[in-house]
Amino acid sequence: MLLNLLKDSLNFYRRNVVFLAMIVLPFSISVGLFELVLNQSARPDDDMLANPLIPFMLSLMVYPISQSAVILAIAASVDGRYPSLPSLWRHGLRLWFPVAAVNFLYAAAILGGLFMLVIPGLYFMVRFMFAEYAVVLNKQHPLDAMRASWLLSKGCFKLLLSGFLIITALIYFPALMLTSVLNNLPIAPFFSEFLPSQLFNVLGTFYAVFVFRVFHQAQGEANTTPDA
Repeated sequence: MLLNLLKDSLNFYRRNVVFLAMIVLPFSISVGLFELVLNQSARPDDDMLANPLIPFMLSLMVYPISQSAVILAIAASVDGRYPSLPSLWRHGLRLWFPVAAVNFLYAAAILGGLFMLVIPGLYFMVRFMFAEYAVVLNKQHPLDAMRASWLLSKGCFKLLLSGFLIITALIYFPALMLTSVLNNLPIAPFFSEFLPSQLFNVLGTFYAVFVFRVFHQAQGEANTTPDA
C-alpha cells in the first residue's frame, strides 16, 4: 500500500509540479528576496538576532495562505479541475486564521512532545498531520480538526511515518546536502541561500501531495465503516 501511494503521489507531483510551484513561489520568492536584501544591507554592529526573526515572522504570516492554496489545488486537480491562481490565493487568505490557529496548535503539540523526547514529538507530528486538511477541505474548527486528525491518523500512523521518512531520505536530504555544499563555496548568497530555499519550498509540496492521498483514503475508509 505504501509503495502504491508513493508511486501515485510521485506521478501526480510530476504532472502538477509546475502548477504547485506557481502557487508557492510568489510567496517564497518575496520572503526570500526580502531576507536576502535585509542580510546584505545589515551593518556589522546590527543585532544578529533581529535579522533572521523578521523573515521568519513574515514566513509565518504567508504560510497559511500558500499552504491552504496548495491543499485546495491538489484536491481540485484530483478531480481534473485547475482553479486560477488568484482564486486559490483568495481562498487561502479567507482561511488564514483557522489554518494559522491549527498550525499554532500543531507546533505546540510537537514542541511539547520534543520536550519529553524526540519520539513523542515525532508521534504528535504524525498524528496531527491531517489537521490542516480537515480545516481547509472540511471547513472544521481548528480544535475539531486536531481531534479529527488524531482519530483519522490512528489507523494509518505507520503509513504516514514511513512515507514521511522515505520522502525525506530520497528527496529532502539530497537537497539539504546540496545546500550544505553550496554554502561552503565562494559564491553569492543568491546561489547558495536563495535558490536552494526556493527548491525546498517546491519540494515541500510533495509532502502535501502524499499526506492528501493518505487523508483522502483514511476519510473514505472512515465513511464506509459502520461505527465510524
